[in-house]
Amino acid sequence: MADPILQALRGDFAAENSWGSSTPLLLALLKLREDQLSVRKVTYSNLKNRIHEEARDGGAFCVVAMCDNTVTGDRKGVALHEVQAGTVDTVVVLELDSTANPPVHIPKYLASLENSPLRKRILGHWPTIMDLPVADPGSPCVALRQIAGLQIHYANSLDDSSMKKRAFLLGELASRLESRMNCNLPGATHSVKPYQGQGMAARAPYVRMFDTVYSPNPRTGYSTALFIAEDGSSVIFSLQQAAMRRDMESRRLHNIPAKELAQSSADLYGGLQRDPGMGKIIATLGVARALPLRGNAAIQMSNDHFSHSNIGAVVLSIDSLPCDAELTAIANSFNILCGFLNLNHRETQLGDDGYEVDGSDVLARNIHWPITRISQVLDSLRDKSPQVVLAGPPGTGKTFVARWFASELLGTPGQLDNERITLVQFHPTYGYEDFVEGLRPVEGDHGVVFKALPGPIVKLAQAIQEDETPRVLIIDEINRANIPRVFGELMYLLEYRDTRINLMLQEEFSLPRGLFIIATMNTADKSTRVMDVAMRRRFDFFTLEPDVDVLRAHYETGTSTNDMGEELYEGFVKLNSTLREDLDKHRLIGHSFFMEDSFNVTTLQAKWDRQIAPLLDEYFFERKALESKYSIEGFWPSAAT
Repeated sequence: MADPILQALRGDFAAENSWGSSTPLLLALLKLREDQLSVRKVTYSNLKNRIHEEARDGGAFCVVAMCDNTVTGDRKGVALHEVQAGTVDTVVVLELDSTANPPVHIPKYLASLENSPLRKRILGHWPTIMDLPVADPGSPCVALRQIAGLQIHYANSLDDSSMKKRAFLLGELASRLESRMNCNLPGATHSVKPYQGQGMAARAPYVRMFDTVYSPNPRTGYSTALFIAEDGSSVIFSLQQAAMRRDMESRRLHNIPAKELAQSSADLYGGLQRDPGMGKIIATLGVARALPLRGNAAIQMSNDHFSHSNIGAVVLSIDSLPCDAELTAIANSFNILCGFLNLNHRETQLGDDGYEVDGSDVLARNIHWPITRISQVLDSLRDKSPQVVLAGPPGTGKTFVARWFASELLGTPGQLDNERITLVQFHPTYGYEDFVEGLRPVEGDHGVVFKALPGPIVKLAQAIQEDETPRVLIIDEINRANIPRVFGELMYLLEYRDTRINLMLQEEFSLPRGLFIIATMNTADKSTRVMDVAMRRRFDFFTLEPDVDVLRAHYETGTSTNDMGEELYEGFVKLNSTLREDLDKHRLIGHSFFMEDSFNVTTLQAKWDRQIAPLLDEYFFERKALESKYSIEGFWPSAAT
């Protein structure tokens, strides 16, 4: 009996690449959407280009290559290479059999990931094709199947051997998904973290996929959870909203009432459906309101607390999981939905007077500042003199905060490595020639010559004039250099933007208003007192002090853990109160010394020995008698045990 797929492929090949007859048959066999499959005619030696362009531009998971009699080269090797490189999941090569009369195309090579369902379906239809399986130890779908298989061995103890294995596999799943998602989306800020349970093992474990800028923790923004059902029968992608809200006066988080949360989720789902772009994704994926965490025994919108914050979900049977490429595509589609919600449904931030103020909630969530304080800095940077100094003792996060403000000014909050942000660090030997412009020896046609080369501030000004796009210059440790010598004539331009003056090596130079300058200054450095007078008129100064509220907020986010509890905060406050009494407000210990992903007594001891104690030794260089009363156990008693 003739193979209908081969007949259709041969007919379409003769009809010059229309593929109108064969594509529906292949889609039915492979259980793919039309955009996930590509059938291409290949001539000469362009097989690699055809596969690569379809995967890159068309997003195809499976490429079927119909080779004519001009094709040369190693078709088998090319097909294998593209699958091994992660370009596509599956490549099917059909070659022209010239010995037949008339010549016919026959399935020749199947290169596919060994665990791919596409491979099994193709081998089931064309069992004589040369099978070239590619090992894929980093398969997310394999990890999902293994986790699902452990669900029947559920135990509420995290120390149970099966639950320990499940925790390991959840970590593997998170790592594999994150790698694939960020590979497919260059420059993405997506992260994936496993959630096995706290205190006791979760019945339906999951990995959380989130944007590190807009939803750095489960309590803020919108994210995606990939659950494994309680009975192991399915996995569920769920679009989740945060179930907590921040009180604008106390800045503390509290739970949103379940009824209000469920109604909000339903409203958000309706809004996504009505948007043309998001509605298409909802329809394509089949996103529905049900969240069947119990598996086959689940009911519509069960009372599980995740159901209230679930906006929409997609259920995949564990017995018929898609290929890894399609699973990653589903994850990325959910990321697009999250991105839409994060941009269009951000929390409204209120000032002290109860009215909405200008500022970024994304900035507030990541630097842990009140929105009114953020607005003061942003307002200063957006006035006619767009330069500020962030001053404070060591460890108050000055450079970190400066980079976040820079990304906010450019309209790309969280993109801290934006190419339009330039950071320079001042030091005692830094001069005008380094910062503005200077003559430098360069190799010319007749030996070494001196050439005028621009410094960072001139380069930025010229770039802004060329493309009219704003930029930010961050000057780290501004007080460590001789400021009048470094800035030279620019001291005038800092106060009178757009005015043109002559520099030492060029005429008619000005500082555009689109150049923002954010400087940081260590107030523990005695040289700050010298440069204050010269800078005060030209820069607005903002003080960053050790802040227990920032430290506490860091551990309230849910992504970092503080095993010391209140003792950490109480010791931090006591240490700085004592330093303020014995020294002054400039020589304190900043909160960032105590901000880690996981903090316990062992971490504290290492911080004290390697960072805090040496800093105290410097503070008390001339007052050694006072230093003797500073011991770690004096501020954190549990460190003595």
